[in-house]
Amino acid sequence: MLDPSNTTIEVNKAHYSFGSMKLGDTLVHTYFVKNTTNDDLIIKNVQSNCGCTVADFTKTPVKEGDSARVNIRFIPNKIGKTRKDVLLEANIAPPFTVLSISGEVVK
Repeated sequence: MLDPSNTTIEVNKAHYSFGSMKLGDTLVHTYFVKNTTNDDLIIKNVQSNCGCTVADFTKTPVKEGDSARVNIRFIPNKIGKTRKDVLLEANIAPPFTVLSISGEVVK
């Protein structure tokens, strides 16, 4: 685990709704995580809570005022309302930030 530092971040919207979606669709949403301090932002990991949600993220240090990208790819695998969380781990205190997606899966 990275040691917490003085680094802080800003996420415009930590939750995104896809609205209505179809079973088996491939949906993508990009979060922008802004570094709001002088220290470099380092994202160590981004993990989802299910296999239907995959995250890809900026792996290089992010300078002051710049933003990292966190791409979430979601492939719904069952009908009904859904919410999935991804956990972003970085050199911030506390070290974890929850990003989430939701929507309603229809046939």
